[in-house]
This record gives sequence, C-alpha cells and structure tokens, in this order.
Amino acid sequence: MVTRKEIQPKVYAVLAAVSQRPVSSLSDSQTLRKDLLLGEALIASLSVPWTKIASSYPGGLSVSWKESKATTTVGNCVDLVTIKANGGKKP
Repeated sequence: MVTRKEIQPKVYAVLAAVSQRPVSSLSDSQTLRKDLLLGEALIASLSVPWTKIASSYPGGLSVSWKESKATTTVGNCVDLVTIKANGGKKP
C-alpha cells in the first residue's frame, strides 16, 4: 500500500505551485479557499494532477472533478490522493 507520507510531498508540491507559496509554508490544516486563496474552478481542476499522482501507482484510480472540488483543506487533498493511489481503499 502507498502511504500518506509518500503522497504528501507530491500533493504539497502541486499546491505550492498553484498557490505560489513555498512548500515549507504549507500544512495539512490550511484551507484551500481561505488560506491558499484558490478558486472553485482551480480546486476542481486539481483532479488532473491528483489523477496523475494516483495513477502512477499500480491500481491507482482517477480523481473526478467532483471529488477534487469537495476537498476543503490541504490534508483532504493528501487523503484523497492517498486513497485513490491505493485503488480506493483507505491505508
């Protein structure tokens, strides 16, 4: 199984790029909308990099726009990608 620790730096790298913040300034508790100032459309479109990360593992599944849009915090994103990388199963 893919661990959350393995997925976290990859998700943080994507969020740092789209929010134009250093990776070191991110934490799981930060909100996507208020803390990182990401809009609804951008959060939904993060399904593309989340799918790329998750599908790079054997049995990894794609992330839908709806699933991505439902995330509210950095930690939610890490959890979502971890579950999808594990074929939909919680580690």
